[in-house]
Amino acid sequence: MKYFYIVLASLLVSIFGAPSIADAADAKSCISFAELERYGTKRNSMTNSCNTEVHVVWCIHVGGTKFDCGVGGKYYQQQNVLKPGEVYDNVVTLPAGHSFHYAACSGGYGSVIRNDPASSAVTCK
Repeated sequence: MKYFYIVLASLLVSIFGAPSIADAADAKSCISFAELERYGTKRNSMTNSCNTEVHVVWCIHVGGTKFDCGVGGKYYQQQNVLKPGEVYDNVVTLPAGHSFHYAACSGGYGSVIRNDPASSAVTCK
């Protein structure tokens, strides 16, 4: 009987596909953050440690900037696609000493679907 359920589950997945990931945890584990100093200024960097492109969206918690989460009815303010092994840093959009919120999905631009731009909830395509 156990064998029957395993076969049935495999058959259903092959017919309907694997369930989609609704919380954008799809590639979040591929992205790591570190603080670095470049040109005499500290900033955060993000690195893609996976062997596929990753579409990352993020916002910061600074207060009073256009990059803050939720400004202008849009939760995520920034986005970038990181190639495998790529390191991205920016003193303005990833400032040192501040927290930020992000989501990441495997693939290029358009992989992160923001059903409601004012919400932090996203879906991976």
